[in-house]
Amino acid sequence: MYTHSSRSGENAEDGEPPAGYTEGASRDHDLNRAFHTIYESHIEFTIRTLRRLGVRECDIDDVAQEVFLAVRGALQGSDRTRPVRPWLFGFVMRHAANYRRLARHRCQQQLGNEDAPACSRLDARLDAKREVERVMRSLDENKRTVLALYDIEGLSAAEIASLLEIPTNTVYSRIRVAREEFRQRVAAELVPSLGAQDRDRPEIELE
Repeated sequence: MYTHSSRSGENAEDGEPPAGYTEGASRDHDLNRAFHTIYESHIEFTIRTLRRLGVRECDIDDVAQEVFLAVRGALQGSDRTRPVRPWLFGFVMRHAANYRRLARHRCQQQLGNEDAPACSRLDARLDAKREVERVMRSLDENKRTVLALYDIEGLSAAEIASLLEIPTNTVYSRIRVAREEFRQRVAAELVPSLGAQDRDRPEIELE
């Protein structure tokens, strides 16, 4: 999907490489073209999704830039036969999660010690999110994507189908399987690790 044709230069017609040609330069050129195609095709999707994931409007451009810097760095080793949008969504979700982790620090800076309980409540919510994200990362990318969009971000199956360019029935199928795997992994990995001091944390519900 990321493959792009490119002209080899003026000498291409007679089978000779252009002056100054190197394999590395050609590879970089192809990667740059692939990156610009991804950027132009998916920048609006990225901004829209960051907004849905809680990034403030005033920060969206900066976070989107960080997303695409990470995408460019990972492009060379990527599987170019994979659909772009679910792959890109993984970067968007991770950067949005990093952004939310900074919320507690912003809260502390803005409120100081005058409203420590508010920051503590926010901290507890962020801890719960981190635990969910840890288990979510263990799921297959396709399942993780639809589960995050449906059960965490509240999108409808039709919206997810449009966003990821897949059939609605496929969305429902992935949600069903992903929920079951998520519950199994929570039971196996998360619940046993909770000590008595953690039992008052917010309960995570997917229904």
